[in-house]
Amino acid sequence: MNSRPFQAIGLALWILSLTFLPEARAERSAEALETVGPGTVNWTTGIVTAQGIGASPANAVNAAQARAMAERAAFSVAVRNLLEAIKGVRVDSATLVENMIVTSDVIKTRVSGLVKGARPIKTEVQPDGSVEVTVGISLRGELFDAVLPKEFGRSVSVTGPALPSKPVTGMLPTKPGPSSQSPVPSVEQPGPLPPSAKDTTNIPGPPPAQSAPTPPEPASQAVSTDVYTGLIVDARGLGLKPALAPRLLDEQGKEIYAGQVLSREQAVHAGVAGYSKDMIAGTRQPRVTDNPLVVKGLKTSGSKNTDIMLGAEEIKTIQQTDATAHYLKQARVVVVYD
Repeated sequence: MNSRPFQAIGLALWILSLTFLPEARAERSAEALETVGPGTVNWTTGIVTAQGIGASPANAVNAAQARAMAERAAFSVAVRNLLEAIKGVRVDSATLVENMIVTSDVIKTRVSGLVKGARPIKTEVQPDGSVEVTVGISLRGELFDAVLPKEFGRSVSVTGPALPSKPVTGMLPTKPGPSSQSPVPSVEQPGPLPPSAKDTTNIPGPPPAQSAPTPPEPASQAVSTDVYTGLIVDARGLGLKPALAPRLLDEQGKEIYAGQVLSREQAVHAGVAGYSKDMIAGTRQPRVTDNPLVVKGLKTSGSKNTDIMLGAEEIKTIQQTDATAHYLKQARVVVVYD
């Protein structure tokens, strides 16, 4: 039997792995991971995970029973650790989930019930017979609705479609898809005005003199007319900390984006903003799709450094481009930080 075709296929697969695996590893390394207590928050995927280890009891009847009992014990520990991790998640610039739980028995009951309903996403049997279980839960949906302040988005009317997403399957987070809005055609930048003639009605004589052309608008003041599909906020070097409900502010502290712009339903459905540790990976997130506007943040704000202040020029550009693209009302915002 000739083995050359199989060797060729193997070589082709090896070349493909060299091409795509580094890119996949780069995407994973750009994920915004944060250790919170005994768990880990992935701010890019919106998933909180925690592990628990259970030992095999000495009085087990057989190996199958020993593993089942160890797995149940590990799951119980993992759920307890998951609750502790969620308590340390920042809701906004001044509040942790723990603060919401302490102040409201209703919130405490809702959060505890959701965490107890978390599903195992990974189970590993250790060489000594013990079992390690990893559980996870999405920060979006019911959990976000439970801890999001009641006043968030209450004054905002839903004027357009929510950020599209695929149904949640298992423990996977909701992922926004491309915008359903029709594209708005681009308009060319205005150039110099054509020369205009003076009014020479009933005045005989030589041809009218031409006025000097009006100079074009300076590049620093011109606003691009491209149709943007989202917003990338570059917060690198600012000491930013991610949160469930971050805000964009002007230099006077006035809110530009969050609860005054985004409806509560959209925030719960898709989250207020996505996060990334890499600019290229951030622009590739489905949340901002093909052509995001990129602006640089000035500094962080709030006691927990979760809000971002923007300069006047950046805000002007956002407001003018969002007037036609409406990416803010669809939660198409990603923050890149280090």
